[in-house]
Amino acid sequence: MLRTAPITAILALTLAASSAAGQTAGVFDEQLVSTFTYRNLGPYRMGARTSDIAVPERPERDHLYTFYVGFWTGGLWKTSNNGTTFEPVFDRQHKLAIGDVAVAPSDANVVWVGTGDAFTSRSSYAGDGVYRSMDAGKTWTSMGLKDTHHIARIVIHPTNPDIVYVAAMGALFSENEGAGSTARAMVGGRGRMCST
Repeated sequence: MLRTAPITAILALTLAASSAAGQTAGVFDEQLVSTFTYRNLGPYRMGARTSDIAVPERPERDHLYTFYVGFWTGGLWKTSNNGTTFEPVFDRQHKLAIGDVAVAPSDANVVWVGTGDAFTSRSSYAGDGVYRSMDAGKTWTSMGLKDTHHIARIVIHPTNPDIVYVAAMGALFSENEGAGSTARAMVGGRGRMCST
């Protein structure tokens, strides 16, 4: 009530002054807006291109407002408050072009990221393989497939987060060994991905 009193008083004085001056409301005057400078409020650079969104499945109540968003050239971001705020969780890595992100269905702390956008445009950016986080994006470990350049898809086994399938495109405009490969990771004892 106390905060609205000054605003109400200012509005009343403004209305009284305009009535006394004989002004009428509702008439558009182009001079009022001619001095405004217009600008774009949205993203200015290519970082606005979203490559993937991943949402933890279980336990549902614990991660009700959590999801990850990967960008072609802008890294990986995480929110825990349904998008009110985001934090960058992949900025310490060498490549920020994200092709895919996946959260393990059986363990929401296990997050896999494939680097290198997979959209084969003339402005595509190559990555340097696949990364895994065991602590919901706080730290990352390179899991290999460095020469695959562009990761299009990551699928994690429903009950075993150590079994991961990766669709890797390889170099877009030249030949390389990683092109068109699918990899399966048995991370448990070895800690690195192997091409199949």
